[in-house]
Amino acid sequence: MSEDGHELHFAINHLAHFLLTWILRPCLGRMGPSRVINVASASQRPIDFANVMLEHDYDGYRTYSQSKLANIMHSFDLAREWSGSNVTSASLHPGSLMETNWFAPQAAVR
Repeated sequence: MSEDGHELHFAINHLAHFLLTWILRPCLGRMGPSRVINVASASQRPIDFANVMLEHDYDGYRTYSQSKLANIMHSFDLAREWSGSNVTSASLHPGSLMETNWFAPQAAVR
């Protein structure tokens, strides 16, 4: 938990990006087309809204998975809100199972 009572995975993976987007809202789209892109994950779990910070039954992987679903939900909300404007919102999976110059799956490592 952070000093202000937020579970750290959720705070870093979702709340920080949510806050940054909120702060930038007045600037987005002002000078031309803008995008908000959230990097998601294949790891997603339903959010327990009665226990978002997982104060009960803590599991680090579960908090990570919930934060990634929150990113996707945020992207959908922003896309709906900005529909018809010059601001778009999307989320993406970084494709960590594809071999690239940046990442080689274990099966490809020799």
